[in-house]
Amino acid sequence: MENSTSALTNSTDHTAVMDLEPPPLALDPEVVIKEEEAPSSSAIQDLYSCGTGRCEYRTHNMPSLIKRTRRKKHDVIKRHVCNICNYKTDQRAHLIRHQMTHTGEKPFTCEFCGYKTVDRTDLMKHRRMHTGEKPFTCEECDFRTGDPKSLKIHSSKHTGEKPFECEDCEFKTADRSSLRTHKRIHTGEKPFTCNLCDYRTRDRKSLAVHKRKHSGEKPFACMYCEYKSNNRSVLTLHVRIHTGEKPYACEECDYRATQKAALVSHMRTHTGVKPYACDICEFKTGYRSSLITHVGTHVRELKQHPFFLDPLVVAEVSHIGEQEPPSTSPEVASKACV
Repeated sequence: MENSTSALTNSTDHTAVMDLEPPPLALDPEVVIKEEEAPSSSAIQDLYSCGTGRCEYRTHNMPSLIKRTRRKKHDVIKRHVCNICNYKTDQRAHLIRHQMTHTGEKPFTCEFCGYKTVDRTDLMKHRRMHTGEKPFTCEECDFRTGDPKSLKIHSSKHTGEKPFECEDCEFKTADRSSLRTHKRIHTGEKPFTCNLCDYRTRDRKSLAVHKRKHSGEKPFACMYCEYKSNNRSVLTLHVRIHTGEKPYACEECDYRATQKAALVSHMRTHTGVKPYACDICEFKTGYRSSLITHVGTHVRELKQHPFFLDPLVVAEVSHIGEQEPPSTSPEVASKACV
């Protein structure tokens, strides 16, 4: 190993092996840092590139390269293991934060509303709901947000880039975690369970919202009135009542909406898609509310003949329209994405 290290250190391209502490990635001759020609004063050049030959990542910031090599890409050894579940990570800080989900400890508290969290970054993002700060801006339009993840997803609307694809259907997304959650629709997997009831869900966030129904906790408070919610997304929609913000815009006309579902519904006026169908007759519509109204006419007709119809049938007919239609086609969904 010493000969290998010496050879690498003395190579003509100035390749330097980095000591990354355990796990000793430097022991892998593939995991190295390449130092290239220094930048000229007239232009900023990337100094360091991934030396594994497995990607084209480049940066002028060596700590960034070290972090990326350890955390994201190349045969990372996850040596920090939770003693309660099977969670593993290569970073001790991540393990400490994870273990708080078991203990219930939430050391970071919002001074505006009392919201608590295990993550400092999450608290900073939460505080922006109170301050109105939106430091992350789109370079293509006037979209602004307090959440860098939201900006990344929004930016995919302009670039069209959705690198994460489902192997079982046509679903595509700009977000890896969204794909992971989506795949559970196909597998039926619901790994997140409530310890107070039999509720199960595919999504960790949905479980957190559900648990607040048991605790009565409503950590998300409106900065304009006394409204509080147990769901961040519901508060976001509420705040738009005060601000008048309508971030979802139709590409076919000047229609704008406060929430994505309204835009998806509106798009059907352009596409002609009618996913809501009556099980009794051939009536179809693009709106769930219209189907419910229509089914009401059948219910009233049936109730006029109580001696000829089992009441259970009336009850069954009354539930038509309560189920969501099949998922929107990729074409319509793409136009409605943030």
